Amino acid sequence: MAGYRGNGEGSVYQRSSDGLWLGVQSVGRESNGRLIRKTVTGKTRAEAVRKLKKLQRQLDDGLPAPDTTLTVAQLLTRWHNDVLRHQVAPSAALNYKAVADRHIVPTLGSKKVVALSSADIDRLLSAKIDSGLSGRSQPISAR
Repeated sequence: MAGYRGNGEGSVYQRSSDGLWLGVQSVGRESNGRLIRKTVTGKTRAEAVRKLKKLQRQLDDGLPAPDTTLTVAQLLTRWHNDVLRHQVAPSAALNYKAVADRHIVPTLGSKKVVALSSADIDRLLSAKIDSGLSGRSQPISAR
């Protein structure tokens, strides 16, 4: 029977308000038992199905579903708290955090990680070099 999706394959439907096609996949449950769903959109049904299959492949490969709301500032905070401070000396972790807070967050902090491009990073680096900063890192205490 064409048109029916099997259990666990997600849902594809057209939103009546704007005509966009949506693909919805359950990706797990929150600690309180509430269902976590990820949604992809497309202008055509085929585009929505393609994006939904890509999401399903990521999940099948054991990768987490992309977080489309995560900002650069949130990612840097999570990186510092959950990864960096366990891998380097406390003074180095504070130095990395200070550099990120001083140079990256003011410019790119509110940008969504999924929308971040290499051109954004190139522009940031060019602006910092043009303002007189060195390309190599220096300890905060030496400045």
